[in-house]
Amino acid sequence: MCADEDSGIDEAESAALVTISGTSYRVKEELAPIISSIINHHGFIAANHLIKSPEGRSMAFDTCLDVSWLQRRVEDILEAKKLIKQSSTLKEKRDRIHQVIKEKKIKLKELQQKVNLAQKELEIEQAEAENIKSIISNAKAKVKYFVDHLPFDGLF
Repeated sequence: MCADEDSGIDEAESAALVTISGTSYRVKEELAPIISSIINHHGFIAANHLIKSPEGRSMAFDTCLDVSWLQRRVEDILEAKKLIKQSSTLKEKRDRIHQVIKEKKIKLKELQQKVNLAQKELEIEQAEAENIKSIISNAKAKVKYFVDHLPFDGLF
């Protein structure tokens, strides 16, 4: 590369940097809100730093603050909060479902008792029907005997 090309790259990199209000720091644009927030909250934290030049401190901030790492951490925290919220909702839903299951089991038990009672009643009715059938069969046999024989048979 020639010097003109290096100069163009330096200018492009410089254009991508912003100055943090109230300081002489020039940092990547995506780091500016984070560094501003740190300075506003904690004050001029690099006052006693070994690196004295604004460019050197800017590079130190740039190196220390990996925005992609910080962004991943924020996303992880947001995901955890979302899971916590879903967890409580899911727990409530699970509890409601358990209550419904409990109620359905009670109702099923009641219905099973009704089915068992109906089964016993059916068995009683069937037994009575068999008994009546037997009585009718015996009556038919006696009537048939009288139809087939004269009423005086066996008297003489």
